[in-house]
Amino acid sequence: MPVTVTEPGRVTSYTYDSVGNALSQTVTDTATGGVARTTSWTYHPSGLVATETAPNGAVTSYQYDSAGNLTNATNALGQVDTYTHDGAGRVLTHSAPNGLVVTYTYDARGRMLTANQGGLLTTLTYRPSGQVATASLPHGHVVSYTYDNAQRLTGWSDNRGNAGTYVLDAMGNRTREDLRNAQGQLVWRLARTINSLNRVESTTAGSQAATTYGYDANGDLISTTNGLGQLTQYGLDALRRVQGITNAEGASASLTHNALDSVTQASDFKGVATTYQRDALGNARAEASPDAGTQSAQYDALGLPSSITDALGRATTIVRDSLGRPTSITHAGGAGGTGGTGVASQTTTLRYDLPGSAYNQSGQPNASKGSLSEIVDASGHGRIVRKTQQLKNGHTSTVGYSYASSGQLASITYPDGKVLQHQYDSTGQLTGMLWNNQPLVSGITWNPLGQPTGWTWNLQGSQGSSSLSVARSYNTAGQLTTTDFSSYQYDAAGRISSLTQKLWRPASTSASATTVSQATSTWTVQYSPAGRITSFNRTTAANAAVDTASFEYDANGNRTASTRNVAGTSTSRTYTADPGHNRLLGFEQTRTAGSNTASTSVAYSYDAAGNQQGDGLHGYQYDSQGRLERVTLGTGAGASSVQYAHNALGLRVFKTDVLAGASTTNTNTTSKAGQPRITLLGDEDDEQDQEQNSTNTPSAQGPGSLLQDAKNFWLRLWSPQTDSTQAQGRAFVYAEDGSLLGEYPMEANPATAPTKGAQHIWLPTANGPMPIAVVGEGRQYAVHADHLNTPRRLTQEDGKVAWQWAYSAFGEEAPTTAATRFTSATTNPTTGSTAVPLVQYNLRYPGQYFDEESGLHYNHFRSYDSKSGRYTQADPIGLHGGFNRFGYVGANPLKWPDPLGLAVKCETIAKIPLIGDIQNCTEDGTTPTEQDALDAKRMTDRELDRACKANGYEDAHAFKRDLGLDSKSDIFSDKNGNLYSGPRKGSGTPQYLHMNDRGIVPKP
Repeated sequence: MPVTVTEPGRVTSYTYDSVGNALSQTVTDTATGGVARTTSWTYHPSGLVATETAPNGAVTSYQYDSAGNLTNATNALGQVDTYTHDGAGRVLTHSAPNGLVVTYTYDARGRMLTANQGGLLTTLTYRPSGQVATASLPHGHVVSYTYDNAQRLTGWSDNRGNAGTYVLDAMGNRTREDLRNAQGQLVWRLARTINSLNRVESTTAGSQAATTYGYDANGDLISTTNGLGQLTQYGLDALRRVQGITNAEGASASLTHNALDSVTQASDFKGVATTYQRDALGNARAEASPDAGTQSAQYDALGLPSSITDALGRATTIVRDSLGRPTSITHAGGAGGTGGTGVASQTTTLRYDLPGSAYNQSGQPNASKGSLSEIVDASGHGRIVRKTQQLKNGHTSTVGYSYASSGQLASITYPDGKVLQHQYDSTGQLTGMLWNNQPLVSGITWNPLGQPTGWTWNLQGSQGSSSLSVARSYNTAGQLTTTDFSSYQYDAAGRISSLTQKLWRPASTSASATTVSQATSTWTVQYSPAGRITSFNRTTAANAAVDTASFEYDANGNRTASTRNVAGTSTSRTYTADPGHNRLLGFEQTRTAGSNTASTSVAYSYDAAGNQQGDGLHGYQYDSQGRLERVTLGTGAGASSVQYAHNALGLRVFKTDVLAGASTTNTNTTSKAGQPRITLLGDEDDEQDQEQNSTNTPSAQGPGSLLQDAKNFWLRLWSPQTDSTQAQGRAFVYAEDGSLLGEYPMEANPATAPTKGAQHIWLPTANGPMPIAVVGEGRQYAVHADHLNTPRRLTQEDGKVAWQWAYSAFGEEAPTTAATRFTSATTNPTTGSTAVPLVQYNLRYPGQYFDEESGLHYNHFRSYDSKSGRYTQADPIGLHGGFNRFGYVGANPLKWPDPLGLAVKCETIAKIPLIGDIQNCTEDGTTPTEQDALDAKRMTDRELDRACKANGYEDAHAFKRDLGLDSKSDIFSDKNGNLYSGPRKGSGTPQYLHMNDRGIVPKP
C-alpha cells in the first residue's frame, strides 16, 4: 500500500493500522508554503469506519448493527440519519434529521418494489427475467418498458399514450431513438452512426444535417463538424488534455496545464491571456486578467474560500460552519463610489437547519443583514411552504406554496392574497390554472418531450372577457416551428435562418386616425462560421428590404461594427477595443437621414475589475459585492439617479423611483443647431437626442466583482443604505426558480399593491418557466412567448393586442403599444393614440427585466446592453462562462438564453420522467458546458458507483442505459458535478451528449 506519493508541488502521505485500514491521508502543498490538510479515520472492532475527521476537525460518526448494517450517521453538527434493515441487509427505513421517513419494500428476489417518501409512493414491477417492467410515480405517471430477446431496452410507453423506441446495433448502441405521441405521430428523432472503434461518428436530430465527430489514433475527440460543414478542432497534449481549440473561423484558443492537471493559463480566440496561480488542490490562489484585473483568494482547511480580494483591493471574508456552509460573509467597503462617495461594508448572516426539534424552526430568519431578512419555512420533503421578504423600510411580502398529495405544486399564494392554483390530470400532467378560483388557462396539452402544444386563455376583467386558444408546432428535432403569432425555419446547423411575426401597425398614415391593422413581417438571419449573428434583415410581403442590420466581430466575438438601415435612415457604428483585452472603449457613430448627416463619439470607462462606469449617457456605481447599486442619469452634481438592492440569491428586490440630484439637469442633451438628432442604433425612443464624447463620460470609480465559486454568489444579501429614498420605489418578489412573481410599489399596501403593480404567472415547461399571463393595474393579460420563453405579445381581456415586442438581432428594438397606435420613430405616422389602456411590460429575454432609466436589461448577476449586444460587467464566474467575459450567449440571442447573467443555459429539449433529459448545447467550445466538458475527468469506478446509487441507479449499466449511452462509453465529471459521455480509454471528452444540467449528487 502506498505510504507517500510525491508529485510536483504536492506530497500525499498515508498511515494504516495493523490490518491495512487507512488511518490518515495528508496532502501537503510543497509549492505554496507547505500547508497540509489531513483526513483521518477510526474503526470499530469489526473493521467498519467509526469516525471520519475532516481537515477542519469536523467529525462524522457511524454506528452499525451486529450484521454490519449502518444504523446511524451523525454529522459534525449532531444531525442524525437513522436506518433500519431486514435480515438480508436491505434498507427498510431511512429517517432524515428533519423527520422525513422513507420506507422500502422488496420482493423475494431482493428487488425493490416500493419506495414511500413521506407518503409519496413509487412502485416498480419486474419481468420474469429481472428487468424493470413498469415504474409508477407518485403523481400517477406510469411508464412501461420493452426489451428484445437479448434483454436490452428497446422502448417504453406510458399511460399518457406516448412511446419511445430504440434501434440497437449488435453492440447494443442506440443508432436511432424515436418518440411518438398518443396519435402515433413522430415527435422527435435522433440517429447515430457508430464507427469501427465503437465510437459515435455522427448524430442527426430530426431532419437536420448530421453533426460528425473525428478522433485521433487514441480514440480521443479532435474535431466536430456541424451540419453546414463548419469545423471545430481540439488539440491535445501528450497527456490527452485539451490544449487548443480552433473554431470554424480559424481562430484559436489555448489552455496551459501544470503537472497536477490544473489550468494555469487560458488564452482566448483573440489571444488575451488569463493566468492562474494554483495550490496543490488545484484552487486558484490568484487570477490575473486584462479584462477583470487581478484577484486573489485564501482557502480554509476544507479547501473552500475563506478570503477573496478583488481587483480593487477590497477583501471578502467568509466564515463557515463545520460542514463548510457560509454563516457570515463580510464584503469590505471603501472609497470608489460615483462622485467620490464611499461604498459601504456589508455583512450577510446565514442560518441553516438545526438539529433536533429546531431543525426547521418556523418564523426564524434564514438570511439577514441589518433589518433586511428572509424567512423560509420548508416541509419535511424540503419543499418551500412559505417565504417572507422584509426590506429595510419595513415593506413585507409573503409568498405561500401548497402541494398535492402527489407532491406536485398545488398553489401559489401571492403577497396580495391572490391564489394561483394548478390543475392536473390523473397522470400528473398540468392541464390548467385558476386565478383566485376563476379559470385563467385551461386545456393545456403537451407532447412527449414535455413541450406545450396548446392551451386556452380565459380572460376577464374591466375591459371585458375573451377566450383565446393557441397551438404550437415543433419539428422532429424538438424545435418550435409555429405559434399563434410567429413561425421559424432552421438551417442545417439548427440555427434560425428565417422567422415571421404578426405585428400590429397604424392602418393609415393619418396622424389623427386611431385604426390599426396586422401584417406579417419576415426576417432572414445570417451567421458567421462561429455562429454569431452577422445580419438580421426584415422584408415586406413584396420581398423589398425595409429594415436591415449587420454586425462585425473580432476573433473573440467582440462587436467591431454595426449598421442599421430603416425608414430611410442609416446608422453606422464603429467600436474601439484594445487589442490587449475584451473591453469596448467606445464607438464612433454616423447617422444619415436624407441629406443630413451627424456624427458622435462615445467613450466607455471601467474600473479595475471590468465594471463599466460610464457609457456617455449614464454613470454606474457598484456596491462592495460588485452589484449595480446606482445609475446616474446624465453628469454633474445635479444628475438624478436610481438605486437598487439585491437579496441573498442575487435577485434584485428593490428599485427606487428616479431621485432628483442637487439641482435639476436635463439628461436628454440636444444636438448642435442645424444637425439632426443622433439616435443610438435601433431605438430612438429609448435614448434620445445626444451629443456625447469622452469629455462628458462619468469618472466614478465603482467597486469590482469577486473571484468566488457559484455557491458564494447564491449567498449574498443586501439592503438599501439610505432612508427616505426607500419610500419611493418598487419591491420585487421571486419564485424559488428565480422567476419574477410580483412587483409592488412602496406607496401601496401589499394587499392592494397589484392595482398599481404587476403579478406574473408562469407555465413550467421542459425548457424552463414560460410567462403565460400577467395581472397588472387591475387587468388580466395573456402573455404570448416564443421558442426561448421570451414574451412577444400581450393581449388584454377583450381580446385586443395591447403590447408587442418585434424581433431584433439582440433585443434592441423597443416594444410598441396599442395605446400609442403601435407607432415608433420608424413608423408613419410616428405618434398616435387609441382607446386601449397603456401597458408597460418590462420582461425581456429569459431572466431579464428592462430598466427604462438606463436602457439596460437587469439580468440577475449582471446587466445586459442590447444596443451593443453584450454585458456591462465582466463575468463574475470568470472564464467558466465562456472565453469572452462580456459576451452574451455567443452573439446569438435567437438560439440561447442566459437566465442568470452568468453563462449560456443549455436548451433542455425534453424532460422525460424515468427516461432522462434531452439537451442541446453549443458546439463552438466556448460556452460553459462545452468548456467544462473539455476539462472533465473520467470518473473512477468508485466515483461512478457512488454517483449511480446517489441518483437511484442500481449500477453504471442502468445509468448508461437510461441516458442512451453505448456500453463502451465512460462517464466524465467536471468540477461542477455535470456529467458527460466519452469513449472508453484516454481522457479526451467528446461533447456529443451533455447528460445533466443540475450535477450529480454527491459530487465525486
